[in-house]
Amino acid sequence: MKHLSSVICGIVLLISGEATFAADGKSDPMIIHPGEVRFLKIHSEVKNAKLFCRNQEVRAYNDGKNEYVAYISESYFSELKPFECLLKDGEKELEKVSFKVEAKQYQIETLKVPPRLVKLSAKDQIRVDAETKMLKELYENSNAKPYFTEVFKQPLKSVITSPYGIKRVFNGDTNGQHLGYDFRAGIGKKISVSNTGKVVFAGELFRSGNIVIVDHGLGIFTQYHHLSKILVKKDQEVKQGQIIALAGNTGRVSGPHLHWGVNVQGEAVDGFSLVQASESEFTH
Repeated sequence: MKHLSSVICGIVLLISGEATFAADGKSDPMIIHPGEVRFLKIHSEVKNAKLFCRNQEVRAYNDGKNEYVAYISESYFSELKPFECLLKDGEKELEKVSFKVEAKQYQIETLKVPPRLVKLSAKDQIRVDAETKMLKELYENSNAKPYFTEVFKQPLKSVITSPYGIKRVFNGDTNGQHLGYDFRAGIGKKISVSNTGKVVFAGELFRSGNIVIVDHGLGIFTQYHHLSKILVKKDQEVKQGQIIALAGNTGRVSGPHLHWGVNVQGEAVDGFSLVQASESEFTH
């Protein structure tokens, strides 16, 4: 993966991804795949500029040194349409970054779980719908400033048993996608938080079992599913590497493990793509 830092009309761009510049000084579209994250850094002396992607405002932070930073995500369910991100001062366009979305193929995985976890009862479906709505609202309320000042890390060193993006077949029927990483982890294995942030949920959900969700600011959240024990509380601030829970087998599982999920700007994305994007911010 190449990384680019260049000055264009007074704007500095630093983006994790492939990029080249034409002779006229304009960059080719950035390449992003469904479920991925890109880091964007723009230099501007305008103090209260805002960033918009697909005509929707995206959380961007002005660090006080005339630089705006943001993490751009692409939905796993992308329609593969190109889009633009615009830094604007009111209606005035300060800078434009174009993105090209390219297709990515994901594998298929077959699992067996209790039938009630695949074909939900009316009661369970009502609960799942309510939890889905709650999570959507939660992800819309990230801290405006980043809590973190270093690269994101995976929550434990272990074998990955199921990667992000796999299409899952439960009990012979196609039923969704795996929008996270499963790590091999026996019951009681210590789980550390991927980066500094604030706990915004610590409790139990139908599919996730016991789960901790941490807001890292700038629209970035990490999730830790199927826990046997939660060691933190809602609204508690946590530091990168802090032990926040113990692995388990609660929720919709076929055995004990840790499911690590990442949500950026409202999209469930590849956690290691976030790691790479944060490397662009802190190591380049």
